[in-house]
Amino acid sequence: VRVMTYNILNYPGGNSSARHPEFRKILRYINPDVVVVQEMISAVGVSDFLNNVLNFGQPGTYNSAPFRDGPDTDNALFYKAALFSFMDTTVLHTPLRDINGFQIRPAGVNSDSVDLHIYSVHFKAAQGFEQDRFAEADTLRNHLNALADGLFLMVGGDMNLYASSEPAYQ
Repeated sequence: VRVMTYNILNYPGGNSSARHPEFRKILRYINPDVVVVQEMISAVGVSDFLNNVLNFGQPGTYNSAPFRDGPDTDNALFYKAALFSFMDTTVLHTPLRDINGFQIRPAGVNSDSVDLHIYSVHFKAAQGFEQDRFAEADTLRNHLNALADGLFLMVGGDMNLYASSEPAYQ
């Protein structure tokens, strides 16, 4: 399974259609089975990215998870419809941005034993916000620690870590 994470910078703000050809080029080259994005602005943006980037010229290839509007910019998940089914979502609230967990199941599987649990993060950027990033990472870590053993977990996103000495990295 090829999973890609991508900060798509305030999508669909501004003239997003001008960015579509470059997004298409990148995504067709990488050919991910699952795409997790950060800085999605709206449900309209999810639909636009799905139809005008991922499914452009190949309708129905990708589906999207339901969009959850939180504070600031948000996360979104897209997956190849022939390979996965969307099962559930989890929202972890932080003072800055939500962390979203997405549960998808491989096609043809009836049990949750091989579900993928993918978390998308977009931690606070810039020097001087190390404690904010730590708080976001701590929220995620505490949630993950409480989950059952044996789950297939993945965390992706824009972590904005500047050094391995940062508390969030530790």
